[in-house]
Amino acid sequence: MITTILPLIYGSVSGFVLGLIGAGSGLVGIPMLVYILKVPIHDAISISLIATAVMTYCYLIKSLKHKLVRWDYALNISLVGIIFAPIGARVAFFFSQRDLKIVFSILMLLASHLIWRRTRADFLEIVGSRIPKEYNIVCLSLTGAIAGFLSGISGIGGSIIVMPILLLVMNLNMRRAAATTIFTGASFTTFGAISHITLNKNIDWSIASLYIAGGAIGVILGFILALKVDEKKLKRKFAILSGTIGAITLITNLFS
Repeated sequence: MITTILPLIYGSVSGFVLGLIGAGSGLVGIPMLVYILKVPIHDAISISLIATAVMTYCYLIKSLKHKLVRWDYALNISLVGIIFAPIGARVAFFFSQRDLKIVFSILMLLASHLIWRRTRADFLEIVGSRIPKEYNIVCLSLTGAIAGFLSGISGIGGSIIVMPILLLVMNLNMRRAAATTIFTGASFTTFGAISHITLNKNIDWSIASLYIAGGAIGVILGFILALKVDEKKLKRKFAILSGTIGAITLITNLFS
């Protein structure tokens, strides 16, 4: 019985993290799927993408009423990203499980660094755009391409790429950047998930369905709690956790 409900519990943890800080469901979920539930990395990426797509839509239902999404930026990033997410999904199947774990661990370390920096005052005190406005579309398109590709190949939503660009370069405040990032993540993960469902015939749907259901519940609970807790402390703790997991995963696979 306990084994049966574990995917539900781990899915809820992954969703809770997304609801709480607006990112990180794949960073938390994939290691639990791979190292605790013993799901092969390719299947774990597929399950994570499908679940993250569902979670982001649940998050959006809660957040859109606050009108925080910067639609011109979100649509630009998303329209390019949905082209590159399926490409990343196809490329993923050419890598061995060890190689994918190394790529994923490097992304976790990058994410932990950016999340930690995002909590610093000097990181958030930004005056004016860092690039001329006429180049905005180029910057946003490149961001969408990179984030979409990484989403497809690694099972994360691309937030570690999109969020810093929106904060540092496009000069959005934290709340607008988070809402816009969630919208772009929904588009990436949807198309990436469709590609993985099409390409991967080995997905264990008994695990996936429970994990997805848990994620939908967790993201709503996390969103509610996020309104009541200190965002900076939570993000720093998450940065430490993801950095530790990333470092252990990288070292383990480099010397295996």
